[in-house]
Amino acid sequence: MNKNSPDFTEILLKDFPEKKFPEQQKYRIAISGKAYRAIHEHAMENTGIEICGVLIGQVYKDPSGPFLEITGMIRGEHADNQAGQVMFTHETWSYINTIKDDQFAGSQIVGWYHTHPRFGIFLSDQDFFIHKNFFNNPWQIAFVVDPVTQEEGFFIWHNGTMMPVRQFWLEGEEKHIAESFVNVEKTSAGAPGEADKTELRDEKEIRPVKIILGVLFLVVIGCAIFLVLKTNIKTLFTSPSTYLSELFSSPWLPDARDKMITGAVLDSIIKKDKRYTEVRIVQKGAVIHCTGKVSTGELKYLLGAICQSAGNFDYVDLQGVAITHKYTTSKGESLIQIAGFLYGNPERWKDILKANITKVKDPAKPEPNTILDIPE
Repeated sequence: MNKNSPDFTEILLKDFPEKKFPEQQKYRIAISGKAYRAIHEHAMENTGIEICGVLIGQVYKDPSGPFLEITGMIRGEHADNQAGQVMFTHETWSYINTIKDDQFAGSQIVGWYHTHPRFGIFLSDQDFFIHKNFFNNPWQIAFVVDPVTQEEGFFIWHNGTMMPVRQFWLEGEEKHIAESFVNVEKTSAGAPGEADKTELRDEKEIRPVKIILGVLFLVVIGCAIFLVLKTNIKTLFTSPSTYLSELFSSPWLPDARDKMITGAVLDSIIKKDKRYTEVRIVQKGAVIHCTGKVSTGELKYLLGAICQSAGNFDYVDLQGVAITHKYTTSKGESLIQIAGFLYGNPERWKDILKANITKVKDPAKPEPNTILDIPE
């Protein structure tokens, strides 16, 4: 031991009694520099919309409890990117699964990341819906990045909801979230100068005004676009509501494109799809309430995206929609067709076959009216 230059790593543990530290067990997060930089590079590519991806890594444990190590990321290509939200599509999950199998076969999807350009660090109701339905393992996390303000934050599961964490480890170095939210120049004493404090305080006061003005501007622009294009509602839809535009061009509802989309109209359309025959849609004011059953969590998520994209609704309530993980086959269907139908990824027919190995003799021609178990 060097008494002229002491260091805590030289403490001899055997010289001291054992006692539990007075702190609740924490779920620690460590991220590699390569993954961290790749996420931020992705975030900076377009600050006008929200973008997303998944986090790759593993969960480990040590005497202090569980911890997560993030070693990679996969971009959410083909996502439905908008100024105020982002949604994973069937094509996104197909791309993610392909890259994971090719490049990260020995790792797991341990969470997801997305951006909030100019909006700060939080999880919206839509974000929580995505996390609850697609990242609901207790060890899966959410990472939010604001590429404009240079803020960031991790969220973990706690008592059924998402809680922000105070620190994480980047390449082995502990980073406190409060410190990483805003980059400020330090004075020689190491604390923010008075000018920095004033600037930060002014920015916090002005930001809500900027957001409100931005939202009002978008509303005005949106109304103008709607008035110009109201005779062809179909042109207003983008993925995932391409699904809706296809329905509008069908003979089921030939005059739908000339109608204002209401809950009743949406209910009549959605029932034409076999995946949603057991779903009922009711509109109460500006809120859409969905009840019934769907086969997978992804179909439930898609249902919410379709409803949200279809009309000017304040909120889409999906609490009454149960996920059955069941599907009844029809004559002439193959497992490849069913996988494409339910997942948007025909290659997942192998997952369906594995879950129904005693029920399906021929994947190309399963018996009609067979109730299949559908894995998530």
